[in-house]
Amino acid sequence: MKNKKRKRLFSFLSIIVPLVFFTACQKTMEPEAEKVDEKLNTTLIEKLAGTWQAQNYDNDTYKIEVFKTHLQLNGERLLFHYTQDTVLCTKTDEEKEFYYDFKLNGDELTIYRWFPDKPGSVGGGGLQPIELIRIS
Repeated sequence: MKNKKRKRLFSFLSIIVPLVFFTACQKTMEPEAEKVDEKLNTTLIEKLAGTWQAQNYDNDTYKIEVFKTHLQLNGERLLFHYTQDTVLCTKTDEEKEFYYDFKLNGDELTIYRWFPDKPGSVGGGGLQPIELIRIS
């Protein structure tokens, strides 16, 4: 009789212990809520939403969509970093950080793209700015 109880107890524990372990691990692996600077200039951010036409670089059309914690530039998710005067600084949420600084001047927008220096690398740098005008 004791063997049957031990088998049941062992079976029960062999199911419950891994479930508890995996549940605990899953909660610690979930990403933290995105922290956004509370001093963001939301008026500036909202003005960026719309369709823009490049005047240099590739002469392509760019669509900017604004959300609560990020914006999307042609579908690429960029997290809000901070705002300063007429500039919104954003960064990618990928493993390799890449920054986009949006400078608004009326109906003209300049996007400065750059990546930071990494220890032991040749260096960071900036790419050619993209100059845009609003088309809608």
